[in-house]
Amino acid sequence: MLLKNPNLADFEYKTVENLVYYRDILVGNLTLPSSTLPAKGSAILPCPLVLQIDKFVANLGDILQDILQRKIVIETKANMPGKITVLGIFKAHLNTTSHCKLVLSVPSMEVVDQVCDLEAKL
Repeated sequence: MLLKNPNLADFEYKTVENLVYYRDILVGNLTLPSSTLPAKGSAILPCPLVLQIDKFVANLGDILQDILQRKIVIETKANMPGKITVLGIFKAHLNTTSHCKLVLSVPSMEVVDQVCDLEAKL
């Protein structure tokens, strides 16, 4: 997973569970290990994705319709509590949340569209 920190402060966060939804049904999760994102930096973090296939295809008609349309839309939601450090001196708690909508092409499963809403609260 690619994480970006557009801010002018380092962001240190705890382990994060990112929930994966298909048609408003929780179908999986992935866990990001604790880390620090440098100011104006990014990081690619390996993280296992766990999908519950039985929930993913619970409504077989929906998944077949998506496959015929050659796209699958999934959503991810994550809450990432942590702290920021400015100039290596000043520290403050920060809670970030993300809600992303991803459109995957079928059968390649490449991301063809992505829209994310991000919030940060001190």
